[in-house]
Amino acid sequence: LAGGDPIRSAGASLSESDRPGRGTPENGFPGRRPPSPLRSVPQTRTAAWGTVDAEDLLAFADLLAARPEVDPARLCVAGGSYGGYMSLHLAATTERFAVAVMERGLYDWTSCVGSSDFGHAQHRLFAGQWPWEAPEAYLAQSPIRLVRGVTCPTLVVHSEGDLRVGPEQAHRLFAALLQQGVPTALVLFPEESHGLTRTGRLDRRLERLRQIGAWLDRWIG
Repeated sequence: LAGGDPIRSAGASLSESDRPGRGTPENGFPGRRPPSPLRSVPQTRTAAWGTVDAEDLLAFADLLAARPEVDPARLCVAGGSYGGYMSLHLAATTERFAVAVMERGLYDWTSCVGSSDFGHAQHRLFAGQWPWEAPEAYLAQSPIRLVRGVTCPTLVVHSEGDLRVGPEQAHRLFAALLQQGVPTALVLFPEESHGLTRTGRLDRRLERLRQIGAWLDRWIG
């Protein structure tokens, strides 16, 4: 959870795993950082997303839950960008988490083609095919297809000026959660970019933390 020290100071215990994936180019997760759609994921390897990375993150959750100071019934999954993608995937495929926070996440690859500043090159991630040529492949890698599995209260946070992952991604997820009756809220920050947590206006960065802290207090406080 980027910039989460104020939340930790309020009494929450925050833990961040090592970057998910096995750390080898062969499975689409080179190095010790999350895969970047244009820089590090080969064109045929987006299928790795939501597989070995999910296994690693769930193993980390198991490790946390086994600690005596952790209440396994009050775990939260949270992440931004690729972490938002994975937070939706995990919240939808396991009942491990009592609450979720998803920030600036890519949830629907198909709609991202027309709303992202890397949309013009997105087909490189799908063996050179566009969504109208390979709709099944795009859907298979879009965690929004799993949204019916989400039951935990979910906070969706996004910046209205995000060019990398457009705010329509957050609108789609929020609408889907509402339609299912999942407790949810959508927090949008005007003018801010994909880098809100690092370069955003200070008052908005503080408001982001306040919103997240209030959500955690409401559901697992």
